[in-house]
Amino acid sequence: MSHTTNTDEGMTLWGSQLDQAAVSVDYRDLDKPESKYQWLNHVNTHGIAFLHHVPNHDQQLLEVVDKFGYVRETNYGKYFEVITKENPENLAFTPKPLSLHTDNPYRHPVPSLQLLHCLVAAPEGGITALADGFYAAQIVKEQYKHHFDMLNRTILSYRFKSAEVDLQSSGSIIETDTQGKVTKVRINNRSIQTIRLPFNEQRAFYEAYQCFMEVLHSEECKFTCKLEPGELMMFDNERVLHGREVAAIGERHLQGCYADKDSLLSTMRTIQGER
Repeated sequence: MSHTTNTDEGMTLWGSQLDQAAVSVDYRDLDKPESKYQWLNHVNTHGIAFLHHVPNHDQQLLEVVDKFGYVRETNYGKYFEVITKENPENLAFTPKPLSLHTDNPYRHPVPSLQLLHCLVAAPEGGITALADGFYAAQIVKEQYKHHFDMLNRTILSYRFKSAEVDLQSSGSIIETDTQGKVTKVRINNRSIQTIRLPFNEQRAFYEAYQCFMEVLHSEECKFTCKLEPGELMMFDNERVLHGREVAAIGERHLQGCYADKDSLLSTMRTIQGER
């Protein structure tokens, strides 16, 4: 199977050989309608786009969202910090690797877009891992149909609880529409709740789950890159999984926020209508 697959809906599936330059746009060009359309369309077709030369200012990513829509504010605020400190006083600021996941599966609806803006890159490490969940799901469907079906039909519960909130939602790891086309993926080991299945189905479920995770983390699927200061990536949080491949050594600072895809598509249509 090739690393990049075009589907008839104009969607481009990709694996570890993603051509990052092909889905990158210069931030300084976003005042031109054709450049803005190109940027948003990369997210629409590939599920991800990169911006270069984004000003290294605090909360600059909120201005990026203003170019097509609205920030999806959550209990984490309008934006959140991803900080690694040289001498961390808190586990949250450690550089530990993170396996591939999607954010906030415990929300309904799930924020459909996520932005990450690099302000300070770690001198060593801090490699970002990404995978196209739709491409991985296609591989599982073609090679392990019984696993695909299990992940498609099993409804799981997700939860995030703190002193302030108790967020809960449910859904399958691989969600499809009535035609069987994959529309969403949900992977988050930290918020998944106890899997309540009949005893005789439990082994089959965990084998299917493990299979999907192995495909996602395989050399065929996993793409790695290092965000440099002034780079911002925006991706479809219901399609593209992200993680941290290598521990960051030294100081690292990213800012992240959420937005929704309906305003992205609306802005694309508006630009098309003005042409």
